[in-house]
Amino acid sequence: MFPDGQRETLLKVKWDFNWQTTYAFRDPLRLPAGTRLESVSSYDNSPTNPFNPDATATVHWGDQTSDEMHIAFLELVIDANADPENLLQSQPRMLGAPAATSKP
Repeated sequence: MFPDGQRETLLKVKWDFNWQTTYAFRDPLRLPAGTRLESVSSYDNSPTNPFNPDATATVHWGDQTSDEMHIAFLELVIDANADPENLLQSQPRMLGAPAATSKP
């Protein structure tokens, strides 16, 4: 989300088990200070999904092909004059997950 509240979808993929790939912009995307990047996914574990082997099974996140997975890796180029101490105003976290607490 941009600092002014506007949203833009940068990539939308209907995933297929038979392919996994990396996406790169043809030209770099300039993001103004204060922009928040979000990676959102949804899973179709219904009996109507022909790729779902068992709609009655409980499936959790994991790194096996039988698990649900969603990972977004981002490559960023940072302005050489930027202040590294101010690049992240908050720690990355999963939406809906409790914010990390700092340890004394």
